[in-house]
Order: sequence, then C-alpha cells, then structure tokens
Amino acid sequence: MGDPPPTLPNPRLADLKTALTNAKSVQSTADHRLDGVVAAMNGHAWGGTAAADAFFGELRANVRNIHTATQGCVDNVQTAIDHCPAAVPNPAAKQPAK
Repeated sequence: MGDPPPTLPNPRLADLKTALTNAKSVQSTADHRLDGVVAAMNGHAWGGTAAADAFFGELRANVRNIHTATQGCVDNVQTAIDHCPAAVPNPAAKQPAK
C-alpha cells in the first residue's frame, strides 16, 4: 500500500457548490414571487389614485430590491468558489522534512 496522497479534494469547495445551487434556486423563486401582482397592476387592477400609484411604485422598487439581494447572494457564493482552492493538504500524508 503506498503513501497517502499529499492533497485531498477541498470539502469546502463541494459545500460552496451546493450553496450556489441552493442560492440560484432561491433566486429563481424569489425573483418571480411578485410577478402576479405586477401583472395585475399592469392590467389596471387598481389605478387612478395616488395610493395606487404609490403602491405600484413601491412594488416595482421591491421587485428590484429582491433581485439585487438574490443576485448579491449568488455573486458572493460564486466569488467564494472562485477563490477556494480545489485541493487541501492531506493531514495523513508525510510532511516534508525541515
């Protein structure tokens, strides 16, 4: 039986890839959560009043904010993946002599 390999696949990288998949799933759901309300407002479900206009303005701002937040999460996890080494030292491997 030979010596153990000097490096192992980085378990953090696998966890980050799972987190990215989860973040993208949340993003795709959250980014469309208000689509029905926006479509109704675009169809003039409630209009013609200052309150309706204010509501619709806030609704559109919330849609943008949700997208910004979910995209930020996806981007942060992707950045972590980009900076995560693929392999880590194997603690069971022989250490070079000093």
